[in-house]
Order: sequence, then C-alpha cells, then structure tokens
Amino acid sequence: MKDFPSCFGENSIALSEANTITGINSNSFALDRSLQSVTTSIFKAILSNRKELILKLIWSRSASGYSLSVAIDDGSSSSSSSSSSSITPSRPPKSSSHGTPSMSGNIPLPANVPILLQKKKGSRSFVTENTVVGLHWDLSYAKYGLAPEPVKDFYVVVITDAEFSLLFGDMCRDFIRKFEDAIPVARFSFLCRKEQLRGTTLFTTKSRFRDEGRDHDLVIQCKGDEWDSKDAELTVSIDKKKVVQVKRLKWNFRGNQTIFVEGAVVDMMWDIHDWWFCNPAGSALFMFKTRTSSDSRLWLDEEQSRSSQVGAGGGGGGSGGGGFFLLIEGYKKQ
Repeated sequence: MKDFPSCFGENSIALSEANTITGINSNSFALDRSLQSVTTSIFKAILSNRKELILKLIWSRSASGYSLSVAIDDGSSSSSSSSSSSITPSRPPKSSSHGTPSMSGNIPLPANVPILLQKKKGSRSFVTENTVVGLHWDLSYAKYGLAPEPVKDFYVVVITDAEFSLLFGDMCRDFIRKFEDAIPVARFSFLCRKEQLRGTTLFTTKSRFRDEGRDHDLVIQCKGDEWDSKDAELTVSIDKKKVVQVKRLKWNFRGNQTIFVEGAVVDMMWDIHDWWFCNPAGSALFMFKTRTSSDSRLWLDEEQSRSSQVGAGGGGGGSGGGGFFLLIEGYKKQ
C-alpha cells in the first residue's frame, strides 16, 4: 500500500510537513494479535537551552490488562534521526529480562527506545547519549474509557535535564506541588495521536480537535458484508451527528472530505482498500487533520495558481505546521 497521504488526488491538501512530523505511513507494524488496542500520543518539548525532544506515550490493552511504555528521542543517535518522528510500532516491549531496556542509568540507552513501565506506580531514571531522563507515574487508581489511555485519576511526568518536559494527567499538579517551583517547566505541546484497535465494522473513540476544545464522540462504521454489495457504505459521526457518508465503496475506497468541528476546519481522509480487497484483510486507515490558518492560505494559493496557470506543476512543501493530527488504524476481529 502507498504512504497514506499519497493515496489522494490533486484536490487534497498538502500534508508533507504532517507526514514528516509524524512519520505515519501504511508500512508501520500491524497490531499485535495479543493486543486489543494501542494508543500512541506524541509530544514535543523545548527546553530552556532550546534542545528539542520528542516524547511518546504508548498505551496498550490486552486480555491481561493495561500497560504503558515511554520513549524519549533527543536526536542523539543516527538511527533515531531517521525515525525520530515516526510513531512507535504497535508492539510495546516485552516484559522479559531481554526485552525490557535497563533502567539503571549506568549504561546510556539509545534514543527512541520504548521502555515498559511494569508497575502501576513508580519512578525511574536513565540516560541517553545527551539527556538525563526521569520518569514518574501513578496509574494505581486510573479510570479508563474506550481507549487504553486513562481518562482521569492518574499522572505521567517526564523530567529531562532537570526540567519538566511533560506533565500528563489530571493528577500532575498534586505531584509537582511538592517541588515548590524548584524545577522549571519546559514548553511542551501535543503533536499527534495514533489509535490502533479491533472491531467488526464499528470503531468508536473520543477525540479533541483543538487545544481549547472539548472531547467529542467519534464513530466510524463500514456497512456491507462485501465490497461490491449494494449497501456497502462508510459513515463517520461526531457526537451522533453524521458528518461523512460514502457509498459505492467499490470505487470510493480511498478519498478525502472536509468537515467542521467547533468552527475548526478538519480534513478527513480514508483508505479501506486493504480491508476490502486483501485476504487476509488488512487495516482500514482514517486520518483527521485540523487545518491551520496557514494550511487554508496554502489551499487558496494552490487554487488561484491552478486557475491562472494551466499545466504549471510546482509542488512546494507545506509550511503550515501545527494543527491536530489523528490516525485511526482499524483491524477486523478474527
């Protein structure tokens, strides 16, 4: 299968930067059979010395329960530079002595290596080639919803080079209060999110499409037993309101459509080719990207350029940056 953004025609928005940031493509690892769902959230932190870090929280759910892995990428290794922005494969590290990286801090760990947190509450420290990292977490009383990521009563705190580089969870304030402002807080922001889950023809999750917005109920449904059946249909609903309806999936197995959520322009794209046409069935991909003001200007410029210069090919990369980015990778239950 092609890289996901390349599946769409000339009317789709420029996503070169988003693809570079997230590294999301259809060649990522499939969801491990032992896992029911995996959610990967990626954050960017900028320390006071302008060092930039990529932090990944990898939440997974299996028959035995929930687990969390953390990966820190400071760009210290050449191997990580090529994949520093890629979403971590959906196979969190095993809990064996060989599969779990050492947390002693005596031996530098390669950047971007997921570290499995085996306890529900604890603190660990380690070093990469360029960064001293401290992890603090408490999932003892965490409450979960549909996704393997908790919704309340938890915290995950990352300290890098003596600065808070990530504060995640509603109990973070209680944790950092004990430091009495002794540790500065770096600038950090949410970059993107990937959800891998199993279902029959129905996938449900919650999502927030902008920083100041609220969580929305997102439902994706693929109707029809076969790709050529008359009732084959793809629908997307947000808060029980149908915003996307695609029929004739035999021909429309890839496409894109613009929707509006809380006044924000969101580009929704889908690729269900491998779901319908492969045996065994592959995954169905659904991507949501909130368009920034610069994205809108880029779209406008492209349309004006198209109308004034027929046949001119210039393909400049998008410099929009920012904007919410969600990828849902759905698998059929076996």
